[in-house]
Parts: sequence; structure tokens; C-alpha cells
Amino acid sequence: MAAAPHQWFDSFGDLATWFGSIGTVAAFGVGFWQIHRERKHRLLREMGERMRARRTHADQVSVWIADSELVIANRSGHPIHDVEVLPEDARTAGDGADGLDAPPIRIRFVLPGEHRQSVRQPAHVAALPAITFTDARGDRWHRAPGRPPALAGTHGRIGPDRPSSPGDDVE
Repeated sequence: MAAAPHQWFDSFGDLATWFGSIGTVAAFGVGFWQIHRERKHRLLREMGERMRARRTHADQVSVWIADSELVIANRSGHPIHDVEVLPEDARTAGDGADGLDAPPIRIRFVLPGEHRQSVRQPAHVAALPAITFTDARGDRWHRAPGRPPALAGTHGRIGPDRPSSPGDDVE
């Protein structure tokens, strides 16, 4: 004999139990979503803090050209090496950009303090060239005029694709 329609519905429980069950599942879903969202924000915040900590050394290195002299100010307290100064990226002040078509200036080491070197440039032109260097940790940095330092990848490309060891640099 077939069950009456209301008996069939009653075999699955009452409406209050269904609403309670759906509410419990929804509460677990919202809880997991909040945990995931908080974890993602925490990881992004920690990654930003680690990057700022890595960048503290590079933030204290600056370069400029004045009076036909290249000045590299390394105020980090640690030497930098494999320095490459790019005068063609310079922003100039004065009558023109005469003499800024020079090739990159390469310096093997720059100790803490100021490093000065003569360059071929008219004395009336002041410039802020771009600089690329490796810090004491082995991170390669590029700093364009008026910008914060950014990690430089292999062969001067900007980005986090720096090889993990010197032998990995193969293209």
C-alpha cells in the first residue's frame, strides 16, 4: 500500500530540522571562507614585510651626477658590488642632455660611504642616472631615477626571476 503524501514528507524530518541543518552548513561555509580570506591577507602582509626588510639595504643606495662627477652614496653599512650606472636613463636639469649617450659605467665594488668618479658630461648638466647593483645578500637591485629599488632579474631584467645560484644563469 502506498503512503500518503504527507507521510512521505514526514519521513525526511520536520521543517525546523531542515532549517537548522542548512544553517549549520552555511555557518561552516562562512567560517571556512573567513579563515581562507584572513590567511590570504596575512600571507600577503608577511610577504610585503619580508620584501621591505630585503629592500632596506637597497633603499640606502643612491646615485647622481653633478659637476662632471658620478657620486654613488652607499649609506647601508655594507658593500655593494657589480654596480652598473646607466647615464642614458638620466633626468637632466639645464640646457640639454649633452654627453648622456655614454655607455654604462661599471664598478666592481662600492664600499659604504660615497664613491666619486669623473664622467664625461658638461658641468652645467645635473643628472639622476639609473643604477643596478648586487647587495651583500646577493640580491640584484635596479633603481630608476625617482623610484624605489626593485629586484632585478637575470641579465638586468626587472622581476623576481633571479637565479638561485651563479651556475643557474643560462639562456
